[in-house]
Amino acid sequence: VAALWAYEAWRLGPSLEALRGAVFGTVLLGIAVTDARAYLIPDEFSLGGLGLGLTFSVLHGWGWDGAGGALVGAAAGFGTLWLVGAVGAAVLKQEAMGGGDVKMMAMVGTFLGWKGVFLTIFLGALAGTIVFLPLTLLGRKQLVPFGIFLAAGAAITWEAGDALVRWYAGYLGLQ
Repeated sequence: VAALWAYEAWRLGPSLEALRGAVFGTVLLGIAVTDARAYLIPDEFSLGGLGLGLTFSVLHGWGWDGAGGALVGAAAGFGTLWLVGAVGAAVLKQEAMGGGDVKMMAMVGTFLGWKGVFLTIFLGALAGTIVFLPLTLLGRKQLVPFGIFLAAGAAITWEAGDALVRWYAGYLGLQ
């Protein structure tokens, strides 16, 4: 954790944004470790992180770059994963998404906004598929601690999300 805080201070200088990144990274690390060990994401991380994300956003103001964007991001994160879980449960006839993952994505939305939510979900699903698809094909059915992959996707989005989106848009010829 100390290395994470030092990295954010080095990367962004002594600033509120560095503190925001260090706090976000610490919460993501806590989520990943807890989900890996216990297959759950405690509310202290998801809802506590949501409160921290909203607090940081208010410090940026009430506009789209501040609290307004954070609230839209929280709604997008919560709503998207809730919808995926509801559809998955209807199709599979069993729980498809844990409530901790849904609340986690609301928290992620306060830090990354709605665009970051969608990139996080894409990266998390991609990583989870790469890890668990071979196990499934080998006949090993097991729970997937999706929070680990969402945390990794959120960390990548925090660090390189804008560059990834620009690269992909250029690849598609949209820039």
